[in-house]
Amino acid sequence: MRAALTAGDVVNRIKTVMAVQGVPWNDATTRDRFKFGGPDTVVTGIATAFGALIPVAPLLMSRSPWAIWTSFGVAMLSHFGVGAARSFFTGRGVLRSGMDMFVVGLGVAILGYFVGEWIVRVI
Repeated sequence: MRAALTAGDVVNRIKTVMAVQGVPWNDATTRDRFKFGGPDTVVTGIATAFGALIPVAPLLMSRSPWAIWTSFGVAMLSHFGVGAARSFFTGRGVLRSGMDMFVVGLGVAILGYFVGEWIVRVI
C-alpha cells in the first residue's frame, strides 16, 4: 500500500513537471488571491444570498401547489444550469454535466423533504 500524498507532495510534483517542461514556477503568481473580509467577500455573500432567495421566492408569496412546484422547478433548472456551466471547466458535455448536477439537486431535494417532515413530527 502506498503512503498518502500530502498537499506539499503534490505541489512539489507539479513544480518538478513544470521545471522539466521549462515553465517557471513563481510562488507570488500561484498564491490564492482571495482575501477574507475584502470586497470579494461582500460580493460573494450578496450573490449567494440572492441566489438562495430565487427558488424560495414563490413560497414567500403563496403556499399553494403552484408555488411549491415553481420553487422546485426553478431550483432544478438552476442545478442543471450550474452543471452545464461547469462543463466549460471540466471538458465534459453540457448535457452530461447538467444532468449530473440535476440528479444531485434532486437527491438533496428528496432528502430535504424527508428531513423536514421528520423535524415537523419531532417538534
